[in-house]
Amino acid sequence: MSLVRLLDSKFLFERAADRRNFKSAARAPTCGKRPAAVPPKRKFGNRPALGPVVAVRVNLMIWRLFRTHSQDRSIDELYGAIVAQARAPAFYRDYRVPDTVAGRFDLIVLHLILLIERLGRDADTGRNIGQRVFDVFCRDLDDNLREMGVGDLAVPKRMRGFGEAFYGRQAAYLAAFASSDARELENTLRRNIFAEANAGTTARGARRLARYVHAARRRLEDQEDGALLCGEVSFPQPETIAEAMDHVESECR
Repeated sequence: MSLVRLLDSKFLFERAADRRNFKSAARAPTCGKRPAAVPPKRKFGNRPALGPVVAVRVNLMIWRLFRTHSQDRSIDELYGAIVAQARAPAFYRDYRVPDTVAGRFDLIVLHLILLIERLGRDADTGRNIGQRVFDVFCRDLDDNLREMGVGDLAVPKRMRGFGEAFYGRQAAYLAAFASSDARELENTLRRNIFAEANAGTTARGARRLARYVHAARRRLEDQEDGALLCGEVSFPQPETIAEAMDHVESECR
């Protein structure tokens, strides 16, 4: 059971206990004359002091409020890191990813899939965080479409297209990750990201990007769950991998 559900259960238990105490008090005999009402103790001027149960409820409400804001910041930081990494100039300069709307979209999707795969190791909290990062991604696409002047009636249709593109690529990439064929990932990247690229640069770019993806998966695997859930994510530097492959290719000539 998650912490939030556990706290909710305690909160409901306290409310049930209040109801039981109220009913028992209503059934208790007055033993003749009704006692005089005792005014509540007052603190902070004329404001009555909070009872223990009310104080616990207020503390839980404040805790949930700050916890929600903290999680929202973590989600925004994770998505911001994905977008920043996908905009790295090295992908378009050294890997020859098409510097187009489709190329930038595909790189964001690729990094989003890598992060969601890593977060999926945690069957409860991690998957929830991954879903919320995906929700931010969808809202970002929706906002961009509207800023570009796409009408309200056309936005849902375009969003369905984006959704189909994401889930299709996710299925293809996860299958490539699980494949024993080392070239399967290169072929998948070539079909999805380098479809608009020149034939001369497609194979080389897909090979480099596949090396980067393997390095990114290892980097994400080594990161602590707590750091990821707090919005801290680290990707490898694409230019470093490109330079290493340049060196290997020059020695093989």
